[in-house]
Amino acid sequence: MNEDTATIEGRIVSISDGFQDLYYEFVRWVPSIIIAIVVLVISLFVAKMIRNMARRAMAKTSTEGHIDILVAQLAHIGALALGIIMSLSLLPINLSALFTGLGLAGFAIGFAMKDILGNFLAGIILLIQRPFTIDDYVKIGDVEGTVTNIRVRDTQLTTNDGRLIFVPNNTMSTSNIINLTALPLRRVDVDVDIPYSSDINRAVKACLEAATRLPGFVERPIPDVIVTEFGDSAVMLRVQIWVDWKEHGYIQVQSEALKLVKAALDDAGIDIPFPVRTVYLHQSKDS
Repeated sequence: MNEDTATIEGRIVSISDGFQDLYYEFVRWVPSIIIAIVVLVISLFVAKMIRNMARRAMAKTSTEGHIDILVAQLAHIGALALGIIMSLSLLPINLSALFTGLGLAGFAIGFAMKDILGNFLAGIILLIQRPFTIDDYVKIGDVEGTVTNIRVRDTQLTTNDGRLIFVPNNTMSTSNIINLTALPLRRVDVDVDIPYSSDINRAVKACLEAATRLPGFVERPIPDVIVTEFGDSAVMLRVQIWVDWKEHGYIQVQSEALKLVKAALDDAGIDIPFPVRTVYLHQSKDS
C-alpha cells in the first residue's frame, strides 16, 4: 500500500514539475509574443499606409484606374506578408518546420477555400488583362451597370436605378463581358414601321435627314436605313445612326433619335400604322 502511495505521489510530483516547466517556458516566451503581436499590428497599419501611398503615387503618373488598383493591392499584400514573417521570426519557433506544416495545412485550406482563391486569382487576371476599368458601363451575364470599384475578390457595379451589385471575379472569368463604353462611337438603331401604301424612298430620306440632327452625329460611318421585314400590316425599317455618345450619354441619344425619327415621318406625312385585324362574321342559315 505504501508503495502505491509513493508511486502516485511520484506521478503527481512529475506532473507538477511538467506544468511548472511549461509555465516557466511560457513566461520566458511572453516578451517575444508581445513584441511579435506589436510588430504584427504595426505591420497592418503600415501595409494600409503603403497601399494608400501607392495608389496616390500611381494616380499622379498613370491614367489607367486598373493599374492603380493592381499596384496598390500588390504593395499591400507584399507589406503584410513581410510583417507576418517578421512577427513569426521573433517567436522562439523553428520557421522551417512551421512553413512545412503551413504548406501541408495550406493545401487542405486551399481546397476548402477554392472559391475564394479562385476569385482572388481571377481578380488579378482581370486587373492585368483590363477588359474594363473604373467608370465603364459593362454587361456581365444578366447584370449591367457602371464599374465603381475593382477588387481582387469582386467587382462592384452601380445600376442606372441606384443599386449596388457585387459580381464575383470568378464568375466573370467564365461569362461574356460586354463593355458598352470602351469605344467612342456607337450605333443607335431605331426600328420603325410604315404603311404599305407609303413611299419607302420618301420615308428613308426623312429618316436620314433626321439622323443628321441627332446630338453627337458623325458622318463616318455613314447613316443607313434598311428594310428588315414585311410585317402583317406594315413595312419594317431600321434606322442606323453612328454617334459620338460620350458628351451626351447613350440612353439620352437613343431617346432623342426616336423623337427625331417620329417627327420627321410626321412632317413627311407618313403615319406609323396600328396593327390591323380583319374579323369576318358568318351568319348561320338556321337563324
